Amino acid sequence: MGTWAHVIAVEPPAGALDRARRRIEQLEARWSRFLPDSEVTRMNRARGRPVLVSADTATLVDLAMAGRRGTGGRFDPTLLAPLVEAGYDRSPAVATGGGAGFDPGGIGKGLAADLVVAELLAEGAAGACVNIGGDLRAEGSGPWTVDVADPFDATRPALARLAFDAGGVATSSRLGRTWWRDGELRHHLIDPATRRPASTGVVAVTVLTGDAWRAEVLAKAALLAGGEEAFDVLTAGRATGLVVTDDGTCHQAPGLDVFLA
Repeated sequence: MGTWAHVIAVEPPAGALDRARRRIEQLEARWSRFLPDSEVTRMNRARGRPVLVSADTATLVDLAMAGRRGTGGRFDPTLLAPLVEAGYDRSPAVATGGGAGFDPGGIGKGLAADLVVAELLAEGAAGACVNIGGDLRAEGSGPWTVDVADPFDATRPALARLAFDAGGVATSSRLGRTWWRDGELRHHLIDPATRRPASTGVVAVTVLTGDAWRAEVLAKAALLAGGEEAFDVLTAGRATGLVVTDDGTCHQAPGLDVFLA
């Protein structure tokens, strides 16, 4: 997953936070496309041949493909090849031979947060919040509050403060991961229609819904949809959130009012 993690547990049993840290490290080792021996890397190198993977990875793939179906293909975890071609290829472990490859980057952080929160609660914690690279899941001992940062400048005042008892929050932004290639500023959000970095008039989407993995999927799908269709994606996914357009305007999706602190 290549990012930081923040774990909060309310009244946890002894050793629970250490186990949560090791669990996140285990999921990273299984899912990172930048590690040469991860299960995702072995899947991509197999190029369609059967590969034995853990139940975690089977769940990851199943939910990713469900996200693809549920968004009409706007979220597409099989676009690894154009992502690498765009320049997001910091490790040789991403090589797929130019064909379709699986990229867990659009769902893995959220799903890991969901899994670890569920496991902390199952161990007896009264509440838990797991934030992995800005995608988080919280449940129990609420309400939880989350500030939504300005995608243009995180030092500015937050765009909104969300308050909820249980759910997942995720943000997708064109500004989060950028690089220059062939004189062009590129980013990691690939439009399935063009197979190039997307330009839809939307710079960032933050989603609040029941699960972090679903929030992450819908955030990317809404950004790739752009315009009014971004709100249609959230409504169809039974989610709400914020959409920030290229001119810096912040738009609230229907249903957000009840979650504003």
